Amino acid sequence: MQINLPHNFQYRDYQKPQFIQSAKGIKRFMKVWHRRAGKDLTDLNFTIMKAMETPGNYWHMLPEYNQARKAIWEGVTKDGVRYMDCIPSELIRKKLDNEMKIELINGSIWRLVGSDRIDSSMGAGTRGVVFSEYSLTDPTAWKFIEPMLLENDGWASFNLTPRGKNHAHKMWELAIKNPKWFTQLLTIRDTKDLNGSPIMTEEMIEELRSMGTDEETIQQEYYCSFEGSMEGAYYAEAIKWLEDNKKMQEFPILPEYPIDTYWDIGRRDYTTIWFLQRVGYEYRLVDYYYVAGGDIDVFARELKDRGYRYGTHYVPHDAGHLRVGMAGKTVKQQLEASMPKETFRLLKVTSSVQSDIFTTKAFLRRCAFHSKNCADGLDALKNYVKKWNDKQKRYDDDPVHNWASHGADAFRELAINNVNEDNLTVPTVNNYGVPTFTGMMGMSQKSLRV
Repeated sequence: MQINLPHNFQYRDYQKPQFIQSAKGIKRFMKVWHRRAGKDLTDLNFTIMKAMETPGNYWHMLPEYNQARKAIWEGVTKDGVRYMDCIPSELIRKKLDNEMKIELINGSIWRLVGSDRIDSSMGAGTRGVVFSEYSLTDPTAWKFIEPMLLENDGWASFNLTPRGKNHAHKMWELAIKNPKWFTQLLTIRDTKDLNGSPIMTEEMIEELRSMGTDEETIQQEYYCSFEGSMEGAYYAEAIKWLEDNKKMQEFPILPEYPIDTYWDIGRRDYTTIWFLQRVGYEYRLVDYYYVAGGDIDVFARELKDRGYRYGTHYVPHDAGHLRVGMAGKTVKQQLEASMPKETFRLLKVTSSVQSDIFTTKAFLRRCAFHSKNCADGLDALKNYVKKWNDKQKRYDDDPVHNWASHGADAFRELAINNVNEDNLTVPTVNNYGVPTFTGMMGMSQKSLRV
């Protein structure tokens, strides 16, 4: 029996280089392609070919697990071909619909996973992983997976459309300088269909403009510009202001000033901690920590190992609640038992998340961030976005709950607590539509801590 791969898929010219470079030994691929260029379909066919060459575990990862079924498992091309029909039935030994998993006749296993459930996907023998829409993916996923691929001499393919200068942009900047990576950036001007016609025309783009699509989105989606911000991002303007005003630097951490911490404690997902040092009139974010899972002893060891002189540790209000399996103690009580020399305080329940986000936008302009230590935290703030309402075709007021929201929630608590403690005036909107504090700087003698 002879089966040709790829199956039910014809390469467009711009889709061939990845396959060619793989045959030359390249194992890291990064494709920044415009919307509708066929990123996932290319990577799916690439994966099946590699899976038949070498038995192993192969993953196609989307930012969230619940996106995988609609986008890939049930996905259909514009020509009416199901994505899953690119895998010849003769090569399939077993297909598990509930797990979105396929076992091939040579023993390879291909499955759909989500970066939001990376812990449940961990396993041995991983030989290849596709990171679909890496701009939106939890960057922790690559940190988990890279060691496995190095051990197994495996490959990784990242595909994306830009979403500002976040973790995907950082990887792109490194990848284009690394000869061991294949990189490819394609706008609508660079891609043609099999018949030679453009995939997307300038006329189509003008139609999008006429229907109200903003220019920043068009430049990101179709011209692959990293210059814009994450669509729907709460703190985009404030982050840009920090960048423009050089408020992200590797400044010294001064031992004479104590460091407060602000926590968001996850039960089944992330725990995040911001480290704040207040120096004069400036709020300096000197460090950031996040971990998937973990327990009280892990957190205690992490804080001790950093060697800082701490002031107060602020934990969310629900750390004062009893939980099943906590031996009759609250999280706060367990933290105090593990770190008896430290001071912990419960933060108050917010009365309005939206109001607090507005205040946080203004507070950000009073901050400075240690660019190296806080890189992951800044990515969380950049990726903190509003929910998209697909029925009404607009953003709702509520934030998306994803990997970025944990760090953003902890920072929001930090902002509100310091605004309240330091008696900063209520922010108002200036002539440029940007929230800002009015009146005095607002730093009390207590907060100077000289």
